[in-house]
Amino acid sequence: MKKPKQRSDHGNGWVKMHRSEMMDEVIAKNKNAWCLLSLVAKRAWRGPLQNRHGCRAGQAFIGDYATYGFTRMQYRIALQCLKHFGLIEITATKKGTIITLVSPEIFDINIDQSVTDRLAGQPRASQRPA
Repeated sequence: MKKPKQRSDHGNGWVKMHRSEMMDEVIAKNKNAWCLLSLVAKRAWRGPLQNRHGCRAGQAFIGDYATYGFTRMQYRIALQCLKHFGLIEITATKKGTIITLVSPEIFDINIDQSVTDRLAGQPRASQRPA
């Protein structure tokens, strides 16, 4: 039996979801925003350096919103809702959108910062001058 083709850059893994009031607010405000945030957390690059889409740790490439049942308007409204809540930053590219998770308030993608810093040539927190 053939192994199914992997679609993501980082294989399988875990994402932590925090039970928070913010989560309830996002769902109540715009359920499409909740779905989009879940997708971003699933796709977010954990590092090191960059993935094939140019995403750094904590960033996800989203260009196929129609695949998930969004219209262009629903997608744009969901993006603005998440930005309003301070959960993401948006960078538009010619091929799609790079979304940066800026708050672990709802999803924590478990970025290993020590590996990311070391491979980027930056000293670890324990090595930085106080």
